[in-house]
Amino acid sequence: MNQKEFRKGSFARIAGVLALAAVVGFTAVGCGGGKGSQEKSGAPDKQYVFKVGHAMPENHPFQKGLVKFAELAAQKSNSKIKVEVFASGVLGGTRDRTEGVKNGIADMELVGSTQLGAFVPQMLVADLPFIFRDYDHVDKVFQGEVGKKLAEASDKQGIKVLGWGENGFRHVFNRYRPVNSLEDMKGLKLRVFPNQVYVDTFKAMGTLPVTTDWGELFTALSQKTVDGAEAAPAHFITSKFSEAGQKYFSMTGHMYVPAVLIMSSKKFSEMPADLQKALGEAAREAMDYQRKLAREEEKGFLNEIKSKGVAINEIADKSKIMEQTKGVYTTFEPKIGKDLIEAVKNAK
Repeated sequence: MNQKEFRKGSFARIAGVLALAAVVGFTAVGCGGGKGSQEKSGAPDKQYVFKVGHAMPENHPFQKGLVKFAELAAQKSNSKIKVEVFASGVLGGTRDRTEGVKNGIADMELVGSTQLGAFVPQMLVADLPFIFRDYDHVDKVFQGEVGKKLAEASDKQGIKVLGWGENGFRHVFNRYRPVNSLEDMKGLKLRVFPNQVYVDTFKAMGTLPVTTDWGELFTALSQKTVDGAEAAPAHFITSKFSEAGQKYFSMTGHMYVPAVLIMSSKKFSEMPADLQKALGEAAREAMDYQRKLAREEEKGFLNEIKSKGVAINEIADKSKIMEQTKGVYTTFEPKIGKDLIEAVKNAK
């Protein structure tokens, strides 16, 4: 073989290797999932694989709702969509995960609306104290026009709202005394959700609010770094706070928090239209299921709280507590918007 023929053969071999590499690379992209650039191809045989996480344990209604979501997504897409569910914050902290969804780094997350307020100011409307009367009012807000407006505002920030689930009404618990009045609140060092609406609300009620990370709360309660906290009954039981010295659970109902199933808007937009439809339907049905399940289980959680030796008390008159927190509305109205606040109050 002369030098010219050798060079010709070498070039052919190199071209063949490059062609094979291109085929292998395309195959990996076609079968993979989770990366926006990969999803854009919309290949007929492509399976989209998404990871969705949440902060609660596997026995929490969050997990049950997401397992249902995974099942429905597979059914409705003929297995072209696979959703992998991760509990207990194993994918990362909720705040970081929410930011990851916004930036297109993370796929999905089930979060409380409280987390979204950092990125979508309108979401803070859900954090206002005592703005929700009952579950019927909640559903009229989030399943109606207000829910649509909040979803649109989120999408503009790169966060696609796939469905509204149930986190629940929040109540105060502590180790020292039942809360029956504003006076009982005073001086309690309570862990509150780390946003300014919560901090301002609990300052107005006379407590000493601290924003301990949720993952560190059990230890903080056990070591008496904080006297108590505020959360839904499901959170209290699944996080085993009765084992951290908590003796009193008072039904303050000061805030309601919807669970929001969110997805990267970028990743959603890069899916084929038929799979967008399938995923949206699966999410809405799964969150309807999760919301119903959470409300059905709430009574059981309250009974379980009692069985742990924790005293539960209703509050006969919340008027003074509610009056004390009205200033929070004034403070946050410029950020949320007066019209949106009124729309929530008057939802029918």
